[in-house]
Amino acid sequence: MMTQLPDVFPCVPDDLRRFLDRSADVPSPSLIFRRDVMIRNLEAAVALAGGADRLCPHVKTHKCAEIIRLKHAAGIRRFKCATLAEAAMVAEVGADEIVIAYALFGPEVDRFAELVVRYPGVRWSSLVDAVAGVAALGEIGRDVGCWLDVDPGMGRTGIVVGQGAAEVVRAVQATSSLTLRGLHVYDGHRREEALDARTAAVASELAPVLAFRAELGIEGLPIVAGGTPSFPAWVAQGRADVWYSPGIFVLHDARDRLRHPDLPFEPAAVLLSRVVSRPGAGRVTLDLGYKALAPDAPLESRGAPVGLRATSVLQSEEHWVLATDAAEACPPGTRVLVVPDHVCPTIALHPFAHVIDDDGAVVDRWTIDARDR
Repeated sequence: MMTQLPDVFPCVPDDLRRFLDRSADVPSPSLIFRRDVMIRNLEAAVALAGGADRLCPHVKTHKCAEIIRLKHAAGIRRFKCATLAEAAMVAEVGADEIVIAYALFGPEVDRFAELVVRYPGVRWSSLVDAVAGVAALGEIGRDVGCWLDVDPGMGRTGIVVGQGAAEVVRAVQATSSLTLRGLHVYDGHRREEALDARTAAVASELAPVLAFRAELGIEGLPIVAGGTPSFPAWVAQGRADVWYSPGIFVLHDARDRLRHPDLPFEPAAVLLSRVVSRPGAGRVTLDLGYKALAPDAPLESRGAPVGLRATSVLQSEEHWVLATDAAEACPPGTRVLVVPDHVCPTIALHPFAHVIDDDGAVVDRWTIDARDR
C-alpha cells in the first residue's frame, strides 16, 4: 500500500500561490528560494542562540554566496564548511573565522594552505581526529587552528573521548604552527522527535566531553556543536562556551519541518515542476527526476508537493510519477511546487536558484557557487 506524501503546509503560502500564478515563463525543473523566509529563519536562529556571536552555521546546505551575505546582515561572521570550495566562497564574501568540518589529507592540505595565504584576514581552522591529521596540517608551516573532532555516538568521523583523543590533543599542542581551538561535536544522529528527548540525549553526550576537557586542563576552549535538529537541545544546556552549528535551518526542508515541529523555521527552498504526462487514470508525471530532487529519502517521502495530495509511484532520472485523486485537474503543463525532503543534496543538483519575495515576484537569480568540491 502506497503512503501519502507529506504535506508541510496546512494551506499554500501566499508567496508560493502568487508565484505559481506568475511562473509561466520560469523553466522547470527549477530551484526556487524564498528570500524573505530565509531572512526570518536567520532572525529566528539568532534569537534562539541568544545572539549572532553564538552561531557558527554550516554552509553545506546552500553553497551560495548571496546567502552568506544574508547571514552577514544578521550579524553572523563565523562559518563551518564541508569543502574547500565552500571555504573559498565564504572567504571571498568575508568572514572572521572559517572552520573546515573535514579532516584534510593529500592535495587538500595544499589547497587549504593556499586559502590561508590568500585570505590572511580569516582565522582558519580544521578538524582533526588522528595524529596523522595533525601531522598533515603541521606541514603547512603556518598558524592554523585545529578542532578535536569528537564522536558523540554517530560513528561517522571523530574520535571517542579518552586516551586516543588525548594523544591527538597533545600532538596539536606539540606542533608550533598549530593552535588548539576547541572541541567539535556533531550529532547528526540526533533525530528524536520530542525536544525533551533530544535535550536529554545532548546532555548525555555532553557530559563526557566536559569531563575530558577538564581532565586535559583546556576548560577555556569552546565547543562547536550540533546540527539543526539538536540546535534547541544544545541551547537548553545553558552553556556560554558552546557555539551552535546548524546548517539546514536557513532553507529548512520537509524532513525537519515534519519531524521536529518545535524548530522555529519554515522551508525556504522549493522546486518548480510541471506535469509532463498523465500515464494512466489517477496518475501524473512530473519533470522532477532524481537529477533535480535528491533520491536519498525513501520514495514515499522524497518530497512534499505543495497543495497536492498524492502518493509516490516511481522516480527515474527525469520523471516522478505520482498517484493522485486530483489527476483530472492537472493536465500536462500544470505547474506543481515541491518541498524537498532533504534540501542539502537537492541544492547541489542545481546551478542557480530563482529568488522570490513575499509577494511571489521573481526578484533575482542566485548562483549555487560552491557546487564543486
